[in-house]
Amino acid sequence: MNRVSIFILVAGILLAACQKDPASGGGDAKGITVKLTVSPSSPRTAWESGDKVRMFTTPADGAVSYVALSTTSSGPSASFTTSSTVKTGSHYRFVFPDAKADVVASASSVFASVPAKQTAYPGSADPAACILVGQTDDLKKEVSMIPAPALLKFTLSGEGASEVKKMEITSMDGYILAGDIAWELDINSSVYPKVHHNSVRNREQPSSTITLSGTFEAGKTYYVSVVPGASTSGLTLNVSDAEGRTQTLEIAEQLRFIPGTPCDLKTVTVEEFVGVSDFAPRFVYTKEGVKPYVFVFMSDGFTESERDKYTTAAQQAIDYIFSVQPYKGLKEYFSAYICWTPSETSGVGKRWNTTYSGSGMSAMMATYGQDGRNTIYEYVGERCPEVLDKVTSLNNVGIFMLNNNTSYIRPVCDWESSGRFVTPVGLIPNTSSGYSQWCYGGTWKNYDYRDGVRHDLSQEELIALGYASNGRRNGDFREECLHEGAGHGFGRLGDEYWTEGNKAAAGYTGLDYYHNSTLPTMLNISANSSNLPWAVLNNMRDELIKKDARYARIGTYEGAYGYETGIWRAEQVSVMMDNRPYFSTWERALIYMRLMRSSGENSQFDVRNEADLKKFLEFDVANEGIKDSTRDK
Repeated sequence: MNRVSIFILVAGILLAACQKDPASGGGDAKGITVKLTVSPSSPRTAWESGDKVRMFTTPADGAVSYVALSTTSSGPSASFTTSSTVKTGSHYRFVFPDAKADVVASASSVFASVPAKQTAYPGSADPAACILVGQTDDLKKEVSMIPAPALLKFTLSGEGASEVKKMEITSMDGYILAGDIAWELDINSSVYPKVHHNSVRNREQPSSTITLSGTFEAGKTYYVSVVPGASTSGLTLNVSDAEGRTQTLEIAEQLRFIPGTPCDLKTVTVEEFVGVSDFAPRFVYTKEGVKPYVFVFMSDGFTESERDKYTTAAQQAIDYIFSVQPYKGLKEYFSAYICWTPSETSGVGKRWNTTYSGSGMSAMMATYGQDGRNTIYEYVGERCPEVLDKVTSLNNVGIFMLNNNTSYIRPVCDWESSGRFVTPVGLIPNTSSGYSQWCYGGTWKNYDYRDGVRHDLSQEELIALGYASNGRRNGDFREECLHEGAGHGFGRLGDEYWTEGNKAAAGYTGLDYYHNSTLPTMLNISANSSNLPWAVLNNMRDELIKKDARYARIGTYEGAYGYETGIWRAEQVSVMMDNRPYFSTWERALIYMRLMRSSGENSQFDVRNEADLKKFLEFDVANEGIKDSTRDK
């Protein structure tokens, strides 16, 4: 909800003879009671117990003071009280809701902000945008509180009315509907104050669009606060439901927005929402006050007749990712969308066929070419609600390009230092004959190095790690999405498999750049076994084992990043080795750190510090992050 920012400017030359004691007619008073009445023109019809207003007093010396008053009553009229000392003054001004105000003694004006984002309330305006003002020269008189912004009024009807989740109201001629406003209060006037848009304060960015979100009901009346004035061409109402399906309605007539006289749009009829959205949410973030990270699945090589095939696969992949810890426990920080654009031909070889990729764009160009990436990001940015609403930015978007290719293709996740990524994933079929087969260490020879000596794993050891006796396990495109997008793309994790005979040179420095980047990357692997990023976790291993014996998996294992020796990892197996639905404890910690930073919840969070690591481990133990469904039955 938007915070209302208000301040008052008051004339400094006032007559002391006009001053009245707040309580008895002479001198300051400690504690007063004032009766305030909600004007019939206000969308807020009554006070509620606990409501607070701010009263500004203009004394003879011109030093404006203010106090907060509150009520324990409810109804159209209520008594507001304060126990604070109240200065005498020539007149008193009231603003609801109470807000910390900037006060400057210079001119008789009141400023406020009409927010561009408002919440829908049946029968009322958003309380954060429903600004009421009043004034009196005698606190013994009842004070009428009138709305300062102008108001739009409409009643929803139609079969789709109760399905509406968002309404974007835009002036056709570009008239500013939201932004800073200023009005003058004349103590001798009984009419509404002169109100106009004010471009000096720059507290609220001016906008010709107001977004109204929340729960809508058929037959209910809604109010929207707007900047007073007029739109000569009228308004466009763009309404959408929870699935992202939209309808556009027009009010093509001149409209006047006058404080105290709601501009009645009368009945707004919303038809039944039909079809399937081309940018449909699988789920949206629920954590308040954070910048969500958005996963977007996009189609490539699917014709119109294959839409169900693509949608089903995208849903399966999203659900799979968020069934695995730590994503499962952190789901409230994420949104996930399924974007549909049909291709003219079915299947993908070396070319991407979708319109947003550009005609004839190759997979490699889209993966590595800056123009290809930007085209894809721009396409998403024009459709993603969180980006459009400025809740988050394109740097907090990860794109999974689901290719209609039934054979395994080696995908490459293209991540950027800004935080966003694109990864292509082939649609490996969900059949036993079509599964991809993964193995220990990335080779068919199942071995690793321990203290510099090669160790061949026995069948018993392989089975204990979740493999078949030959060291292989089956997987499909969902695990590719987990490894490439959730692991590389968002988690910024490095690969933990190796190639036989490939040994890292002594003093290898190839990871230094990634470890020291602004967005720390590949901290799950290290070329220095005596200075490991996860050393602090190793030190906590014994305490963790007391909570769950499976934390004994934590340690230091040689082999990763394509090298069988010279690079180390923190657990024997994980998704970054063989695509299994399991992130190692240290990988989960790094994903948690990444999210705390990208969401803005704690930009300095660092699991390499003991205190922050302990916070993650509390989360991890509570969510049984150590469970590996591949081997823990």
